[in-house]
Amino acid sequence: MKTTKFLQKSVVSLGALLLLGCTGENNSYSQQSITQLGTMENAKLVLKIDAADQKQPQETVETNSTNTQPTNILPTAVATANGKVGFITTTTGETVYFDSNESTDIDGNIISYIWTDMDHNILSKDPNFKRAFYYSGIYEKTLSITDDKGGVARDRICILVDITKDEIPMMANAGPDIVTTPNTNITLEGRVICKDGNFSYSWSENDKVLANTKSFGKTYEEGVHTVVLEIKDNQTGYKAWDTVDITVKAANEDL
Repeated sequence: MKTTKFLQKSVVSLGALLLLGCTGENNSYSQQSITQLGTMENAKLVLKIDAADQKQPQETVETNSTNTQPTNILPTAVATANGKVGFITTTTGETVYFDSNESTDIDGNIISYIWTDMDHNILSKDPNFKRAFYYSGIYEKTLSITDDKGGVARDRICILVDITKDEIPMMANAGPDIVTTPNTNITLEGRVICKDGNFSYSWSENDKVLANTKSFGKTYEEGVHTVVLEIKDNQTGYKAWDTVDITVKAANEDL
């Protein structure tokens, strides 16, 4: 930091300076020049007072830079199956190899891997695993990774067993059921499983519309709330529905 020097005859505390400023006839100062070097949090305050010509105090504030913790850069999750991202097609009985080898964290380390299915069941906590599918259909797997600073990232991959991408039906997902306490803001997010397009979203409870956005937040009273998600494909007009149950327990109940 730059240092400013003045050649004055006395150095006094800020409290003494204020006392001098409030005493004497017409609040006049001593005939000696007074320099006050005071400190404020994260700053240096320099006051120069020349009583000979009764000039107003001159104030200079120099701010120190504060030390802050570096911002955590979130990791990047990349879920692959048989070396591909996004979609793969396979046949019944064929083994599919899932891996997270392309996931990265540029400012730390990935310390946790969790693979889940569409019903949010945990399939594996290893970076890589394998599985065979014995029924035709659509299977979506989600990779969730956590870095050493608590940052979380997710990626999904769709497994099409004995069907093609053009045959994917419209499927909505409102997320897992939730158990919570009163006055807790709950955020719901809807999505379409394994299908791209232009979609519109509507959330409702007991036929009362709550939101017309992909995600929204709300608090709920005690009891069980069944929230319905409706998703419409704006190109084809097809619709799909899903529900999520939000159970709100009393504050003194165990979750």
